[in-house]
Amino acid sequence: VFLDEIGDMDSGSQTRLLRVLQEQAFERVGGTHTINVDVRVIAATNQDLQARVRESAFRLDLFYRIAVFAISLPPLRDRTEDIPLLAAHFLNLHASKAHKEATGFEPAAMNALIRHAWPGNVRELRNVVERLAILSLEEEISADDFRNLIGASVPEKEPLSASNAYEGYEQERTLAALKQAKGIKSKAAGLLGVSRSKLYRMLRK
Repeated sequence: VFLDEIGDMDSGSQTRLLRVLQEQAFERVGGTHTINVDVRVIAATNQDLQARVRESAFRLDLFYRIAVFAISLPPLRDRTEDIPLLAAHFLNLHASKAHKEATGFEPAAMNALIRHAWPGNVRELRNVVERLAILSLEEEISADDFRNLIGASVPEKEPLSASNAYEGYEQERTLAALKQAKGIKSKAAGLLGVSRSKLYRMLRK
């Protein structure tokens, strides 16, 4: 069972959840029979639960019940190496749904994505890529597409970290396509949605 934004749970619900976790049982509303449960619970929040406990807004006993193994996920701006793969996944997903031809990002566009702060984290990235996929008229998303959408300026000189991230993304895409195509370059080009000449340029790079 995945409980999202558990830090926003009201006190009454916290009490009921604690009982379910401790006793592994509950009764339906209006029911008379106890139902046993055997589930693994994963809870997520963007709040500091320890601070919420200090403020008496979150039960200490529930905190210790759910914090058996804590995973801290840094914001997207602190793990920019994930952006190319996430952006490529979202573009493939939404371009297909919208019956659009967009298959990738120009280097400047990918660098712009990497340099953006993404205060809304992965949800914001998905939303932006979805809109880019719908609005794009070309095979590759350009820096202008991104700038026009969010009103961001795209710097002329990109940092080395952004450049390396984009090159890693392109290399992984290309090698994965070649593997799937069993080394047949024309088939790999089709999987990538690029011409054979462009695939050769990517391979030379």
